[in-house]
Amino acid sequence: MFIHSSYCILIAALATSAYGFEYRFDDTLRSSTAASLASAADGKPNLTASQVLGSEDNYCLVFEDHFNTFDLKNWQHEISLSGDGILYLKPTMTSATIGEEALKNGGRMNLYSGAPSEDCTDNSNYGCERTSGAAADGNYINPIQSARIRTIDSVTLKYGKVEVRARLPTGDWLWPAIWMLPKYSAYGSWPASGEIDILESKGNPKYAHGNTSTIMSTLHWGPNTYQNKYMLTTEQLMAKRGSTWADDFHTYGLEWTKEGLRTYVDDDTILQVDFDKTSWQRGEFTKPTMNPWKGGDISAPFDQEFYLIMNLAVGGVNGYWPEDESKPWQNDDPHAPNVFYNAKKKWLPTWGKGNKRAMAIDWVKMWSTETDTCASRFKPLKTLSYQNLHNRSSLFAGAQHHNDTRTPSPSAYGESQQSVALDMNDRDLDYLESQNDDEISGLSAKVNILKNITGKIGEEIRSGNSFIDQMVSGVETGNSMREMLTQAHLGV
Repeated sequence: MFIHSSYCILIAALATSAYGFEYRFDDTLRSSTAASLASAADGKPNLTASQVLGSEDNYCLVFEDHFNTFDLKNWQHEISLSGDGILYLKPTMTSATIGEEALKNGGRMNLYSGAPSEDCTDNSNYGCERTSGAAADGNYINPIQSARIRTIDSVTLKYGKVEVRARLPTGDWLWPAIWMLPKYSAYGSWPASGEIDILESKGNPKYAHGNTSTIMSTLHWGPNTYQNKYMLTTEQLMAKRGSTWADDFHTYGLEWTKEGLRTYVDDDTILQVDFDKTSWQRGEFTKPTMNPWKGGDISAPFDQEFYLIMNLAVGGVNGYWPEDESKPWQNDDPHAPNVFYNAKKKWLPTWGKGNKRAMAIDWVKMWSTETDTCASRFKPLKTLSYQNLHNRSSLFAGAQHHNDTRTPSPSAYGESQQSVALDMNDRDLDYLESQNDDEISGLSAKVNILKNITGKIGEEIRSGNSFIDQMVSGVETGNSMREMLTQAHLGV
């Protein structure tokens, strides 16, 4: 997706559905024909998942949403004129909201609001307020409402993995996308700070420049908009013969490390880029152009925090829809929205019935490989031993060792351990909660259980180790945390 010089309406998810139309003007035209990567042309072997990410132990789950509800803590819904457990990003007619007459002449849409959660999020290209008719040089207000949601306020990623389980829409001029933008423009304005398009497609069943049988991935990067070298890092993938990407759900993903980046669908690679040279070298830029990535890593600009975006746009004039006899508007027509809308009898019947015209999202998951990011998130307890509990207990801030004349208790490894009395604080409870997060549900229940656990551990360490022995035995025999706590008479 191009992110600047937009001419669109974008009203995003307000419940479990979201809506919009998008026309975009850009200085740089974009070809729908994918270019071959230099690494592939050189005969270099493809990166496998293990080569990109290594062992699964190298990353941790930092975000997950199955859309049982639309959680505004997870997603910011973008509001702009610039652009059943399933989330549907679904296009609808603007005329159904403001009426046909207001759409064409004398109408006005104002997206400003006093409430932060409802205020316009993008004022570029008159994105927060539009009029129709003479005041707009004869243009209609953007005739379709669409949707765009993002994780900018909830989670960002610098190296790791993203997966989105989705079904693509069916309908002429529908433009679904799953992509990422940098949280901070560390290297300058777009595209200098990069853009990762995990997935883009076209909803047309038949279109010479891409359709529901084709998906593509692209990296956007360059010192400025006139030198966007995306054509060096873009690829497309065709669906199996007789099928389309709109027929069923598929898992679209990104694997990203300091060494390389790979996008994929299910088990098939779409795009692969090795960070074996700098972007300056890859683009073969020359002076007097300034190198914006001079102070970055070899992977720059893809060495910064990026956030996830999912949207469904409609139409556009930036070149994503090349001229074709089947296309009702021309990209250089200053009244392109009008021409598009006036041809609705041709394209509207092609839109799938009900939610088939929507991009349907089943779930989203994000993993990180960054140590600091993983350390700040809850992780499941992988191993539990008496040695581990003793060591963790003695390291807790606020835990006090007391002189004790009793015989030290044996560890799981047969070693003697110093008896300790534990004065547990909030950090200790946070640690234990994170260790057992996947096994215990309900915040209040967890707090009560953890208080019991901490008290029990202190008591048992001082007077014997039956509780710890039960826990160790439970792990060794494959018992769940719930079973172990029940056996220890702590209840769940």
